[in-house]
Amino acid sequence: MVGENMANIAINSYFHPFRLSLKSREPVRLTVEIENKSQEAKMTSLSISLPRTELAFDKSGLSTEIVKRLPQFKPGERLVYYFDVHPKHLTTPGEHEVKLVVREHFQSFDLVEKESKVRSSLTVI
Repeated sequence: MVGENMANIAINSYFHPFRLSLKSREPVRLTVEIENKSQEAKMTSLSISLPRTELAFDKSGLSTEIVKRLPQFKPGERLVYYFDVHPKHLTTPGEHEVKLVVREHFQSFDLVEKESKVRSSLTVI
């Protein structure tokens, strides 16, 4: 499990099962939890990036990045997202890095006020 505490946003992520098996080619579930610990609503976005040549969010292997926009992330609100992570045809065994970025925005999603990066590792066997 990986946890990061941005000034006002807490983020946790973990995989179930902990390893991706190339023999079974079954996806693993990536769970991402974010919580607004501030006293005010935030305009927030969550970006998740997988290694382009190794992993994907779909069976076809085309989707390697997901962005979730939260226009009104309320104080004390806790959100949980679930994503299936699939191996690609040329995936190699080893550790593969998954990048999570949470951004707090100002007035529009084009303006970034704060940013926090979290790196998580998925073991492929």
